[in-house]
Formats: sequence, structure tokens, C-alpha cells
Amino acid sequence: MHSLQDEKYMARTLELAARGAKTVRPNPLVGAVLVRDGMILGEGWHEYAGGPHAEVNAVADAKRRGFGDLSRSRLYVTLEPCCHRGRTPPCTDLVLQEKISAVVAGVLDPDPRVSGRGLEILARAGVDATAGVLESECSAINSIFFSWKKNNRPWTLLKTAVSLDGKTATAGRESKWITADETRADARRRRGEFAAILCGVGTVLADDPLLTPEISLSPGDSRPELPYSRIIVDSGYRTPPSSRVFQEAERYPVLIAGIGDAPRGLKHAGASFIPCEEKNGKVSLPDLFRKLSAMNIDRLLVEGGPTLAAAACGERLVDRVRIYAAPILLGGQSANGMFPVPLAGSIKDALRLRNMSVERLGPDLLIEGDLSYPETKEAPCSRD
Repeated sequence: MHSLQDEKYMARTLELAARGAKTVRPNPLVGAVLVRDGMILGEGWHEYAGGPHAEVNAVADAKRRGFGDLSRSRLYVTLEPCCHRGRTPPCTDLVLQEKISAVVAGVLDPDPRVSGRGLEILARAGVDATAGVLESECSAINSIFFSWKKNNRPWTLLKTAVSLDGKTATAGRESKWITADETRADARRRRGEFAAILCGVGTVLADDPLLTPEISLSPGDSRPELPYSRIIVDSGYRTPPSSRVFQEAERYPVLIAGIGDAPRGLKHAGASFIPCEEKNGKVSLPDLFRKLSAMNIDRLLVEGGPTLAAAACGERLVDRVRIYAAPILLGGQSANGMFPVPLAGSIKDALRLRNMSVERLGPDLLIEGDLSYPETKEAPCSRD
């Protein structure tokens, strides 16, 4: 049974973990606190991907404070200590080396290389190792990381801009600009929250977008800029080598997901390629998403193109939807809607938004929610 003291110190680890929100991906957010006899000896959090883990920083902080002997201390940590060697040594080794007597984890690590083994190793060595304090809160702070590891694909958000009658363009295919300046600025700013942005070749041909993010690290911040890639689904390699998307390709790589051999012109323009399996003559999105996951792309923004949006939803690859709705009405049967093909055959099979929020952005509305799928799976949609 966990005590109120356990919850108090775990709440502090959550506060510390949140400090790495903009810098740790694709790693999880982790905070750690070392306690002995009711006194905090040291605190730490995972500050950036590739850097020391939260446990290492908490031990280092305790040493700086003059606590050289950490025996009989308790380590509180939001996520189970790792037991494998990656860019940094296993944290289980550090716990044993410092003779820490107890470890209290908020939640088990879903990474198959850990997944309970970290606490098991510690328990076999005589450490009092438990998990489950503020478990729901510790799970929530890393919901994207957990989704990525569980589903073997990036956690995915679909962003779209529409009129109040659900149109993404006029009957004449005009789409610039449905929403107001404030809304477009918000959308660009939020791109930096993702490891990659995905669009279809139709959007590249129609709008010639840059797809670059706005990076929000403070001036003088020495932490490395997180990777951000621009991915184009282009089954037949129709992307023009002169496209604006190739600007800043060294800083923000351009990846083209296609079928078969890629033309040399796109290679010379700066593109890299993701050869994908074919499904109905198009790129298989489930195959592409698995490959993106293996490339450490943990969170993906799908932006631009109703065909790709419908295909991703049809394959059940979208986790959350962000809809920017402008107070205009466009009408027209031939005008593009959010989805050009049916996603459900009946109301009971409709895709639904859960945990929904609505806010004003200038004259527009931002509607956002988790996407919930029916129990019966609809046939997947076609795509570029």
C-alpha cells in the first residue's frame, strides 16, 4: 500500500518531468527525486534526448549538495528505470552502484527491452522495488510515448482547416486562405511539437508548401534542436524537384514515400526515400507508419489533403484530430470536403471525437479531440 508521502514525492517527479516537454522526444518525460528520512537529497529530470536520464541527474544533484552516501535512500521516478544500454548506461546499474535501498516507480516502461525487467533486476538484487504510485498521472504525461511503443507506429494527429459547412476548398479548388492569420500562425507554431509532418503529393502539386516548423527554443539555449522531417506520400514520384519543400532540406529532411525506384532528379534535389509496400496501387500507409516508427518518429502531424486524411482515418492510423473552422460557408457539391470518401456506412459506425475541446482563435474555432473508431472496421480508403 502506498502512502501519502509516496504520492507527495511522486507528484514532485511529475513536475520535474514536465520540464523536458520540448526537448526529450522521442524519449519519455521522466522526473526523479531521492529521499531519505523525509529529506530530499537530490532531484533531476531527463533534459534532452541522448542526455543523462532523470535518475543520473538526481544522483548528481545529491552529490552536488554534499550527500556522497546514498545508501538507505528511496528513489522516486515517474517511469521504471531502464535496464538496457542505449546512448546511456542502464539506470538499474546506477541504483545498485549507489546502494539505493528502494525504488518507487509511477508506471512500468512499455519499451519491450524493459517492461518490468528493470524492477525485477532491482528486486533480485535486494532493492525494495515497486510501481503504481500516481500511475494514471504518470501514464498520462507519457501517453504519446506509450502509444508509439504499444502500436509500433507514430502517435498521429490529423490537422485540417475547413469552412463551417466542412469544405477545405471552393468548387474551383481555391483553398488559400480559409482561416485567419491568427489561426495559420497557431498551426505553424504547433508543427514544432512533432517529429515529422506528412502530406500527400497532391498538396505539394497544388500549394507548393514549405512545411517547415517554428522552433521555440529560447535564444542561447544550448540544447540540440529536435529532429523534424517533412514526408511526402508520393506513390509515383510526381514531386517536382523544383518544389519549395526542398528548401532547408539539410536542416529539415525531405523524405518521399513511394513505390519502386526513385528518379535521380529528386535525389539531386535533396530527397531521401522510403520504399513502401503497395496496396491497391498506392503506398501502404500501415507499412509506411511502421517504417516511420523504426526511424524514431514517435509523433506525426498529418497536414494537407482530404485524400490522405481519409486514407489515414480509414486505416485507423489517426489518434487525434485538430480542426480549424472558419466562420464562412462555401457550399457546392464539387467543392472538397474533409473526406472525399465515406468513412462509415451508418451513424453507429461513425468515427467520433472524445475528450473534445473548443476554443476561439481570432474569428475562427479550434476543435480538437481524440478519435474513437467503431468496433467494426471499414474498408480503407484510396490515397495518392
